[in-house]
Amino acid sequence: MTGSTPPFIWWIFIFLVTWIGFALDHLIDACKSTSPLLTKRHAFHKHHFKLILSICIGLSLSAFLLSLIIFDRAYMIFLALFSIGFFIHAILCHLNRLPSIKELRVGLLYTSVIWSYPIYLNHNDKWVTTLGLFLFFILALINLYWLSFFDYYVDKKQFFWGIGSHFNRRHLLKLIMGLNGLFLIVFLISICFFEPKIITIYLLMWIFLSGFILCKNKLLKLLIELAIFYSFS
Repeated sequence: MTGSTPPFIWWIFIFLVTWIGFALDHLIDACKSTSPLLTKRHAFHKHHFKLILSICIGLSLSAFLLSLIIFDRAYMIFLALFSIGFFIHAILCHLNRLPSIKELRVGLLYTSVIWSYPIYLNHNDKWVTTLGLFLFFILALINLYWLSFFDYYVDKKQFFWGIGSHFNRRHLLKLIMGLNGLFLIVFLISICFFEPKIITIYLLMWIFLSGFILCKNKLLKLLIELAIFYSFS
């Protein structure tokens, strides 16, 4: 959509950064909890803490080496400043110096990682690109908020607070519906600017994401989620 074609090695970099981010998030949540863990993923991360942390460190080094191969100096500076700002914000939230809405932070990070380099490679059609980026960000938030909605009571017992610390479950559902409405409004506007194939892809992303909530099979949910966010990015 941005008109640029990043090298194949960039996809490996994106996969590593995404996996590291989610693994560290689960490690932090698992370590913060003082009560018996109620979710298998957090129990797994706590039980294998040292191993997973070692893997994260190794993969982080690999991602750094890949970044030296892929990115030029200007983008490396942007990446460094963005990473420093993100971690400072995360630390301040952890210390309760700033309000923490984890889903918003994760959605912003994921969208930035996926979109920033392709946009950097091609500066054309900024208006169209901005619309596409915003729609992608909304879809990422909807996905994250649905996950928080279904894990609401477990997160509450474990004190894994994100959006649930600011909204009860009923209000969270209203927020999700509002984001879906916002997506449809922006999507209808973007039809005037997007190519037919881009319109089709975004529509399919939204339809599959809507069906995602009805799926009870966790493996199938994961495959749908990967298909949604990696097919277009």
